[in-house]
Amino acid sequence: MHAFAVFLLCLVTYLVTLPRAITLEDAGLFQMVCHLGGISHPPGYPLFKILCQQFVNLPFFSGGVFVGNMLSALFAALSAGLFHHICFCYRGRPFAWVASMAYGLSATFWSQALIIEVYSLAVLMFLACWWSVQAFVKIGRITYFYLLGLLYGLALCNHWPLMILSTPALLVLMWPRIDVLLAAARMPTFWLLSTVFILLGLTPYLTLVLAGTPVIGVYGGIESVSDFVRYVTRSMYEDSHAVAGVADKISFAGWLGKETLLQSGYWSAPVLIVGLWTIIRSFPMVVTLALAFMYLGTTYLLVVLLNFDFEFFYTAIFKPYPVIAYLAVAFCFAAGIERIIEAVNTLSSQEILKRTVFVISIGLVFVSNFSINNRRGDTFVEHYGKQVLESLPQNSVLFVYGDFEAALFGYLQLVEGLRPDVELREWESLVFSNRLTSPFASDAEKNEAQTVFIESSSREDYSIQDRLESATDLGLYFRFSRNGWRGYEVSEKTNQFLVYLLELYENELITDPHERYHAYHLLIRLSRTYFNYALQSEANKQEVTSQVVALQATFPGRLVTLETMLQQSLVTPENRNALLKIARQAKSDIPEMVTNKSLAVFYE
Repeated sequence: MHAFAVFLLCLVTYLVTLPRAITLEDAGLFQMVCHLGGISHPPGYPLFKILCQQFVNLPFFSGGVFVGNMLSALFAALSAGLFHHICFCYRGRPFAWVASMAYGLSATFWSQALIIEVYSLAVLMFLACWWSVQAFVKIGRITYFYLLGLLYGLALCNHWPLMILSTPALLVLMWPRIDVLLAAARMPTFWLLSTVFILLGLTPYLTLVLAGTPVIGVYGGIESVSDFVRYVTRSMYEDSHAVAGVADKISFAGWLGKETLLQSGYWSAPVLIVGLWTIIRSFPMVVTLALAFMYLGTTYLLVVLLNFDFEFFYTAIFKPYPVIAYLAVAFCFAAGIERIIEAVNTLSSQEILKRTVFVISIGLVFVSNFSINNRRGDTFVEHYGKQVLESLPQNSVLFVYGDFEAALFGYLQLVEGLRPDVELREWESLVFSNRLTSPFASDAEKNEAQTVFIESSSREDYSIQDRLESATDLGLYFRFSRNGWRGYEVSEKTNQFLVYLLELYENELITDPHERYHAYHLLIRLSRTYFNYALQSEANKQEVTSQVVALQATFPGRLVTLETMLQQSLVTPENRNALLKIARQAKSDIPEMVTNKSLAVFYE
């Protein structure tokens, strides 16, 4: 009943704070796969896909963003309840309450519980494996080991990289029953049953092969063994070409330390130190080592394995990866609170004091993370997507690029039914079935196919990215210009969106890191459009003076002003001091979302 109470408290918290509109990360893609069928990006996440497709199609749901997000919330709340049960078996009720609630309300896990993603299910499957190991160690029956094989196979069908990196923790936890395993290993039936149960757990991967030619498929259908291996191993994401070095990895290590403290709020640092000391001194060595492996696997070991540049964009991508690692942090936090309660108990036997410490600790975690995770009114991404689609002419073609754009506009059109007359195409022949080439075709083949399509098209062609050889910049997208003229245009609808975006940006109303990054680059794009439009003629300049001034109050606007004036050789003795003033203002207001490329341009 206590575990069920934790489940309910967390579920209500998630349902109250989850967004009602589409968001970033992989939300649009997963929503399309869940509502329409298909295959998401590698490794395909077949377990999540199967559960999600069944869940959103239940007769009492009407579909849409809320029901998909609700599934993640359900997995997350179940994880908190199961974590309570596991912690109770180690230490007792107060410890279990603090650990499970601190984890359920932790910054990263809470954020992933609110959007349709695979991470809350990854945590649930890891905890299910932990529970089966715990039962095996406690009771000693080999049947629990076979159950572990089944659960482990299913966990690999959701997010195998995180599960494999966390496996050493499970192996260490089984050490007290190594004698039972060694005895069972002498019997052929042990190896046979272990193999059978793991293979049964892996059967969801068959759904990727049986998907045929899906409507939604990042790389299309799987037609051969090599396609299957390439998809599941995520070989498309190979990053050996990246330039990240030792300095980037060291920076990531420091960032991870801050992120660890951020999970319960920076105020919790002393509690975590006390908790770590308590675990080392009073917990079994097996548990201590397992927690260490649990934490290090998807944090520092993953930093070594990945080749990410240390930039805001890549920290946003990395942010949810340690969700399993933060179970160990919550465990440590609970040990620290328990030690503080014991200290209070030596000063006073009043039960009210102990309960006060208990309630305050959970309350402080909630307060620390509520503002960044209350996304109930988060509509920025959907507003942007609708602005683009609704402003396009009838029966036009819109080229998008990458998972984010394809996922957002694909969801709005294919699931929400917005602007079905617009044909969506992805530049790299990803996600949608109307590919011009294979996703694995060379760049030259793709470019040739795109050129032939655009030049022979009888409709108006648009692109979110500046990838058209001759186009007009309209601010939020580009229009193909057959006469070769390239210029700038703005509309009243673009002006209205700019006012909306500036209000969000200047008042720091966007809390999600992916959305903040997107807003930053939208302002870069719009600044270039408005500034160059104003330079076209004096008449046009008068029309957009207020917008240019508003943009120049932001770092993106100041950066584009300096860049454009320098590139077009417009720096004169008369405007030099004004530009230096803009440069100094920009230098004092560099946002954390800035990229290394933007900084290089700025300092140049």
